[in-house]
Amino acid sequence: MINVRWLKKGTFPVKNILFPMNFIVPIDGDRLTEVRSAVGLDAETPGEKALGEIRKAVAATSEFDPKSEAEGRKRTLAAICRRQGQPEFRRKLIEAYGGRCAISGFNVLQTLEAAHIMPYNGPKTNHPANGILMRADLHVLFDLGLIAVDPSTLAVVLASALRTSPYADFEGKRLRLPSEPALRPSSEALKKHKVDSGL
Repeated sequence: MINVRWLKKGTFPVKNILFPMNFIVPIDGDRLTEVRSAVGLDAETPGEKALGEIRKAVAATSEFDPKSEAEGRKRTLAAICRRQGQPEFRRKLIEAYGGRCAISGFNVLQTLEAAHIMPYNGPKTNHPANGILMRADLHVLFDLGLIAVDPSTLAVVLASALRTSPYADFEGKRLRLPSEPALRPSSEALKKHKVDSGL
């Protein structure tokens, strides 16, 4: 579930003590369109488009139906399975990356998340080579296809909409990598993510 959004309050940036950038504050998903417009992000990325389609489907089927218990049970069990593997995956990435975001170098553990390069698809995808430790806001942008990593240079690639934002400082920045080669991001997974993001 995506739970971080960004917003400029009036014309003055709002400072959030959890992040080093002075324009970030969490907001709920209902304000996403307004926020995207405020920061000049007009075009939807493939990830955002898919998220929008999922939201529409959920809204269209949001009536309670006691007969749909089996489908609900499957979704609940799938969510439990993801949650059970996530803490260990995150712990491994925190250890591998020395407790620092691979993009920003930020080291406040409470803001760092284990980002899957390829979406979670069972326990085998919780391998460190399928993950990058990222600050929460960067993780959301990565999942939405607004940030990718060039597999040959390991440099950050930004969607054009972010090139005029404070995130522009990350364009071309090389990832901080784990010292152990087996824990480094998979080039194949990075390539697929980059292509899927349209970057």
